[in-house]
Amino acid sequence: MSGYISLLILGYFPWVMVEWLIKYIPPFDAVLLAWCIIVPTSYIEIKHKDYISIIFLSGFLAYCINLFWHIHFLEIYSDNISLAVATVALFSILVKKPFTLIYAKRQVDQNKWSSIYFIKLNLILSAMWVVIFFCEYFIGTLLNNTNGDIINVALIIIGYYISSKYPKYYLRNKNW
Repeated sequence: MSGYISLLILGYFPWVMVEWLIKYIPPFDAVLLAWCIIVPTSYIEIKHKDYISIIFLSGFLAYCINLFWHIHFLEIYSDNISLAVATVALFSILVKKPFTLIYAKRQVDQNKWSSIYFIKLNLILSAMWVVIFFCEYFIGTLLNNTNGDIINVALIIIGYYISSKYPKYYLRNKNW
């Protein structure tokens, strides 16, 4: 489950943290504190070639740059990071290499990685996350306010919960 926690840390925590902290401390300090927290996680995910987390990380970098210098291209990128992540996650399913394999392989013995059940389970979980990422994008676009943020956080919590419980349910009746 550590992979999904890393995804949450890199994908959502930095933005929330900086947005909250800049109300109380200078923006530079808020950004520096966020980077100090996410750098260890970033290193681990880059080492594992976790491209979803890397995309989130690049979106946060663009967001940080835009706090100080408004560069239109970077603003568009950071504002649409959920769409970028959803698209990459969707392509991972289309090429039959679901992005959740990166996280699942950390929790399962290597001799089970080629199992059809392992692959199907990860295709299902990746599809669920694709739906969540696309919903985040559309909700963020349509409800660019606190209500949209609350709904998006709820989607992530639901996705995390399903990602942690569904594999046990799915594999219970399989010859695993």
